[in-house]
Amino acid sequence: MNCRTILARISLLPQIRPTSAFIQMAEFWLFRLNLLSLQSLNVSFSPPLRTLIGVIASMFNERKVAQMAAYLISKEGERMSHLKLMKLLYLADREAMAQYGAPLSGDRLVSMPHGPVLSMTLNLMDGDTESAENGWEAWISDKENHEIAIVRPIVRNQLNELSAADIDVLDDVWKKFGHMSKWEIRDYSHTHCPEWKDPRGSSAPIEYEDVFVALGRTHDQANELAANIEAERSIDRLFATL
Repeated sequence: MNCRTILARISLLPQIRPTSAFIQMAEFWLFRLNLLSLQSLNVSFSPPLRTLIGVIASMFNERKVAQMAAYLISKEGERMSHLKLMKLLYLADREAMAQYGAPLSGDRLVSMPHGPVLSMTLNLMDGDTESAENGWEAWISDKENHEIAIVRPIVRNQLNELSAADIDVLDDVWKKFGHMSKWEIRDYSHTHCPEWKDPRGSSAPIEYEDVFVALGRTHDQANELAANIEAERSIDRLFATL
């Protein structure tokens, strides 16, 4: 099924009135269907296109998060504190937002007592949600003594959900924070991520706009970038029903 055929089907849905902007975004979403194969050939993308690629990759992807986690754990060895891993994953999403205008994981951001977390990823870590096929449990062990481990050796060409740009972000985050202990990186997230607010023993959502403002964007820029992410989520949900 080609791009125009799918767009024609979308136009028949009563809840959708495709504008030119909607069609353009949908075309780029469909372009991503071939993106991973291009990345496997080490195709280089210009900075504007890399930014766009970031925006269209913003839906939560359990397999991608699992591979992100496995890659980071492998940097330390075979095991890692779940607290440290969560902070590294959050900081990776934050770094991707700084560089590309969209998170890697597409997860919801939440303030919790030990700092900012990725909501659905935390549920997977804690075993509170069932893992998808070839998802979290295919890469990561159950939590034991506050640590989690990789369940197989990590080979770069098997990380098929991660682009070269994704790996660059993860490497940047590891270079900056990998040497920290779980408590040091927890404290860092409290003092250097102003979008985090102490929930006083509970939890509270972190808005994308607040992260972008904390990263130095203007309020107008932050609102526009956050709107792009939410628009892409809507398109992803729509395609999931086709």
